[in-house]
Amino acid sequence: MEKNHQGETIKNKKQLYYHLVFWLLYFLYHTLQYSERIEDFEFSMFINLPTLTVDPLFVYLNLYWLIPSFLLKKRWMLFGFWAFCGIVLVAFFTRLYWYEVAYALYPQFITCNTCGVFSHNFFYNMAQGSYLLAFSSALRLYYLNVDKDKKLSDINQEKLHTELSFLKSQIHPHFFFNTLNNIYALSVQKSAQTPEMILKLSQLMDYLIYQSDSPLVPLNKEIKYMNLYLDLERLRFGKRLDLNIDITGNMEGKSIPPLLLLPFIENSFKHGTTGQLQKIKIIIGLDIEEDRIFMRVKNPNTGPSTMSIVSNGLGLKNVERRLRLLYQNDFSIIVKNDGKAYQVALNIPLTRLTSN
Repeated sequence: MEKNHQGETIKNKKQLYYHLVFWLLYFLYHTLQYSERIEDFEFSMFINLPTLTVDPLFVYLNLYWLIPSFLLKKRWMLFGFWAFCGIVLVAFFTRLYWYEVAYALYPQFITCNTCGVFSHNFFYNMAQGSYLLAFSSALRLYYLNVDKDKKLSDINQEKLHTELSFLKSQIHPHFFFNTLNNIYALSVQKSAQTPEMILKLSQLMDYLIYQSDSPLVPLNKEIKYMNLYLDLERLRFGKRLDLNIDITGNMEGKSIPPLLLLPFIENSFKHGTTGQLQKIKIIIGLDIEEDRIFMRVKNPNTGPSTMSIVSNGLGLKNVERRLRLLYQNDFSIIVKNDGKAYQVALNIPLTRLTSN
């Protein structure tokens, strides 16, 4: 809380500094412009003092009262009325200062256009007030719109992060449940492979729980833990499993959202091994290009429970939802069923890793 307060204080000080610099430059601009006409810098500074008093007062009155109270609430008539009153008052007090103070001290500069408060130049001062009103209103509305867009973007990002976290939380217990069942089956058989499976599972758990919270992970890390999962399945099925893996392309320097590839492979084992097949043939292919990755997974069709992208299970349905949140329409999933095997083809973008 204290850190936020300090940050807000620094921000306010910077804004105050910027405002002071702006008004000083505004004053200097009018002073130099007028001094060229009359060839007297001292009098030009003196007569332009309202640009440091009356003009800022009107601008801040517009920014913090007229716009919030009337313009933003669509009370157009009241905004127009009070804005017009403000413009007239700016012109009046500017002219009053000129006539009663400036020209009283420097009478040699009085001309026919400056001989009274409501002289010809009064309308020039009204035009200047109108300019201040229009400029400050446009600037205020622009920054309000930018701030609104930023808040909306922050809300959408938070919503996206929350939904992605929820979907990932569903994947974790689903995966652990399946793998623990596998280890339990081996332990019942008193298999010598049980300790190795537990070790590999612990490494996978470390990745799933602690290392997959980042929005992106290196592609080689995602594939490394994909291979860990495949090792677990090799231990589980032994010689029954005919696993063919083909990875082409350079994975270095590329990243991917975590846990996007693993559910497709897990799903192929979950639904491709439910029958009494003597040989389980699963084919996995990864083609890595410069900015995209193509994944193909093929598993046997062992019955009505075989994978479907629109199934009621958690697996691929959640992955598809994640893909839509992450990539909108910049991805594709194609599911084919020829009666003997199911095939899933995935096409998603890759992100280049940036060096710190």
